[in-house]
Amino acid sequence: MSQVPPPWFQAWDQNSFQPLVAKVDTLAARMENGHRATGHQFPFAIVPFRDGSDPTAAPHALPALHTTDDIRQLTEAQSTQYCTNYGIVQQGDLVNRRRLIARHIGYARAL
Repeated sequence: MSQVPPPWFQAWDQNSFQPLVAKVDTLAARMENGHRATGHQFPFAIVPFRDGSDPTAAPHALPALHTTDDIRQLTEAQSTQYCTNYGIVQQGDLVNRRRLIARHIGYARAL
């Protein structure tokens, strides 16, 4: 059996897979978070940004959103960074941005 990948696959490299991996990671984390209530007993999973980067790692270094309390404690600047990097259209005030971020990471209940 040949170990050479088929021609259509050979054109793919790590850079080609990264956007797909980021989407799968995002969907998986959001689905997990939808079943974790407020995140206190079972913390929310980190949802990567659109580019696949970890919001809590450099260069972003934002606070982890493991519980609804973490979301409620986001500052103006932090909530703006989360919205921008998640691709959320920034609407309204800080309370509304927090609500949009919670929904984006998979928490659908009221904050």
